[in-house]
Amino acid sequence: MPRLTGVTLNASSSVRAELAGEDLALKMNGASLAMLTGTAGRVSIESDGASQAMLGELAARDVEVKARSANNIQINASGAVTGRADGASVIIITGSPTTVDVETDGVAQVVRK
Repeated sequence: MPRLTGVTLNASSSVRAELAGEDLALKMNGASLAMLTGTAGRVSIESDGASQAMLGELAARDVEVKARSANNIQINASGAVTGRADGASVIIITGSPTTVDVETDGVAQVVRK
């Protein structure tokens, strides 16, 4: 069975998928949209330029996020959430992460639900 370990979206691209795996790297820019569900161990998200990562239904253990510009990123974590959010990015965290260490700059926000 093929194994998906990364997704790269550019210039208004989109993806919708159900996943089950250990490591996932998601790279987005230019008003892209990712809607992912399922389970993952470690998730790395790099997003730039008004992209949306709707990962609230992707149950991840650890998540590292790097958001630049005006991104909307929703994640669901049970372990560590780390990273940085700049500009007008919003990181929405669901689940019960053990730690949250996301630096913000500009008017970026980190919201726990």
